[in-house]
Amino acid sequence: MSPRLLAQLLSVFLVVSCVSQQATAPTRSPAPSATVATATASPTPSPTPFPSPTRDEETAQIVQLLAARDDAQRKGDEAALLAVLDPSAPAEFRDRELTLLRVAKARAASPPKRDVVRRVPIDSTGGVVQYLEVVETDDQGRVRRMRYFANFACCARLTEPGPTALDSLLGPLRIETSEAFTIRYRDADADQVTAAEPIAKDALARLVARLGEDYSTHRPFTITLAPTTISGLPALASAYVDGTEITLLSSQSTIVASGSGSEWARSVVTHEIAHVLLFARGGGPWLMAEGIPLWLTDDRRQPELDRLVAANAIWDLPHLIEGPRMPEEFFAAYAQASSFVRYLAGRFGDRAVIAAWEAGRAKATFDEAFRVAFSIAPSDAWTEWRASLRPPA
Repeated sequence: MSPRLLAQLLSVFLVVSCVSQQATAPTRSPAPSATVATATASPTPSPTPFPSPTRDEETAQIVQLLAARDDAQRKGDEAALLAVLDPSAPAEFRDRELTLLRVAKARAASPPKRDVVRRVPIDSTGGVVQYLEVVETDDQGRVRRMRYFANFACCARLTEPGPTALDSLLGPLRIETSEAFTIRYRDADADQVTAAEPIAKDALARLVARLGEDYSTHRPFTITLAPTTISGLPALASAYVDGTEITLLSSQSTIVASGSGSEWARSVVTHEIAHVLLFARGGGPWLMAEGIPLWLTDDRRQPELDRLVAANAIWDLPHLIEGPRMPEEFFAAYAQASSFVRYLAGRFGDRAVIAAWEAGRAKATFDEAFRVAFSIAPSDAWTEWRASLRPPA
């Protein structure tokens, strides 16, 4: 990571490359390839809808693993967590799980509510590796469709395919082109491509309408669906942007067009496209770089903001400008950045927020860019915003 990105520990603008630029397959297969089987609840080859009329033992085992993972996170018990992880799983996956445990313990986070969608055995492994799709509702108010992998080689353990096994387990990297963007994906994520295309087109049109016609002339961008953990990326990230490449973590926040999880999917896709458009015309510190996309998607993170206000734990201005300094601050940072930029838009108007961002490219300091757009010092705006916050009833 560059020094700037290292200082912004958890910014989703980490310069990480997770796919080969050599992928050339011209079209998307209409459905997941034979390497991914239809979800089944019994040894029979025909699909079985959930909930199954009979107990699905393998699904039950994965659900139990996730419950044990939740309990280990709640207690901060690293040994208990490692006991449910496949020892042969990639190091980046295990490291991410340990980080999530430490974050959950520090926050005293409540375990998510989890509903099973389907279980999918991977045929090329003879069903030894499978994944479970679930809908999770967390203590941030997010409802996400997610995917967890499990290895049944000896006994059920949570895992992820390693980088060298992605082609054989989840399909080769493929490319589909659209008018304004290109999507890279693997066969296991083919249904997410179908969902992502219209979401991205709608998001692009809505953002241009909100930001102004100057944002309609932008470079084509790429959306990459990445199904496994990416080394160096913050453990709590759902996506990130590197230049004109958007990477969506398709297991952490599965893209669906309707039903449970679709609202969050639209928010994630719109947030990342906003980054691409905004960085083509402006600049600014973490507070504005993340706060503006949060404002544009109305992503408030209200439960976390309420917690901070009630605990009198709102950050000082330098900390807020800089952003999170450690993984445990991830949710607090996003909640406050969203609230601060929404306050600015309500107090000074949408155009002033956009003007402050665009001034950030020309002005030497954030203070100068802020004063040009809002005719007030950032410290004074922070004081007003802080006073506007009220403890939850």
